[in-house]
Amino acid sequence: MTLKRLFHEGNLAVGQTVTLTDFASRHAVQVLRMRTGDSVVLFNGQGGEYSATLSQAGKKTQALIESSIDVSRESPFNVHLLQGISRSERMDYVIQKATELGVHRITPIVTERTIVKLSSDKIEKRMNHWTGVCMHACEQSGRTALPILDKPVSLSTAIKDSFDGLSLVLDPQAVQPLPKDAVQACRVLIGPEGGLSDNELTSARELGFSGVQIGPRVLRTETAPVVILSILGDRYGDLS
Repeated sequence: MTLKRLFHEGNLAVGQTVTLTDFASRHAVQVLRMRTGDSVVLFNGQGGEYSATLSQAGKKTQALIESSIDVSRESPFNVHLLQGISRSERMDYVIQKATELGVHRITPIVTERTIVKLSSDKIEKRMNHWTGVCMHACEQSGRTALPILDKPVSLSTAIKDSFDGLSLVLDPQAVQPLPKDAVQACRVLIGPEGGLSDNELTSARELGFSGVQIGPRVLRTETAPVVILSILGDRYGDLS
């Protein structure tokens, strides 16, 4: 039986009894139906895992750490996803699947065709929600590190950052194939519902992004990241 995994934001050490956050406690007890005495694997995103036993399950769940496990399931291929913000369920899906597929960094971007409008108050709430999506995806997929999740920025700001690696922008009209040579790092720009405008595609190309097409059909904004990240992971990463 596969042991359940929980993220703990804090230091972990053998022999230590840790009190899980209210969020993690609710997830363990109400969602995973864990009880006192159940075995669990803890990780804090700093590398490795820890075998533990729940010494108390409830509003304040506690776990006694019994041993450490030296393991890493992080991809050696560094992928940075620049994703146009879409409606809530679609964006949640993108963040969840990108995390499962091993992406190292996710930057939500605001584009000309972004429908979702986020005020400063809503951004903080949405960031907390997206962080939770990342955490649960790491717990489920076995990752030992959380991807970096940036606060939303404009497309013009996101694409101006220097990057030592391959820069791609998904474009249904592109004809250039992916390079065959080995690549160590890649960033991928994907538009929201409605895609990127012609001006945005031009700006991205002027700043070093290469247009790439991933098939003869136009994919939804939540489907495209799954497809391109899988292709990149198979060609350059650890999915082959």
